[in-house]
Amino acid sequence: MTVLNVDFTGVESGAGYLPAGSYKARVKSIEVKSGNKADYLNWCFVSIEPGSEGGVGYLMTSLADNALWKLKGVLEALGAEIPQSKLKLDTDKFIGRVGTIHVVDEPYTGSDGMTRSSYKIQDVFPCSDEPVQPAAEPTPPAGDYSDVDFKATSGGDDIPF
Repeated sequence: MTVLNVDFTGVESGAGYLPAGSYKARVKSIEVKSGNKADYLNWCFVSIEPGSEGGVGYLMTSLADNALWKLKGVLEALGAEIPQSKLKLDTDKFIGRVGTIHVVDEPYTGSDGMTRSSYKIQDVFPCSDEPVQPAAEPTPPAGDYSDVDFKATSGGDDIPF
């Protein structure tokens, strides 16, 4: 028999992923990741909808030139005005912003031959019934984000709101 010491402090039960549907959600985090062909932004949205509050969904937006249309659409849905030019992008300005996300079920076949569901955000739309927060003072998302200064901006961004 194998005996292990495992620390489950702060670990929640279940994955908490959002099923297919549309949800009002807040941007929790944005990470730059390395992809096969280009880097991408991995967005984490947290639902603020009653009944699904706290559920998460993920969206990847490639930084490849031929895929920037997707990133532009997400930024605009979150209230940014994107010029037809090069610009600097401060992802921290989008933490706490609210949009409507559309989650879809993308089935896949695992290495064991079993078909499983993979819930992914397909699109982000502007929230029609909640005004977008000002960039300098976004509302913090639900949860413990005491280490995040939501009033701080880097000043190195070219995106107007």
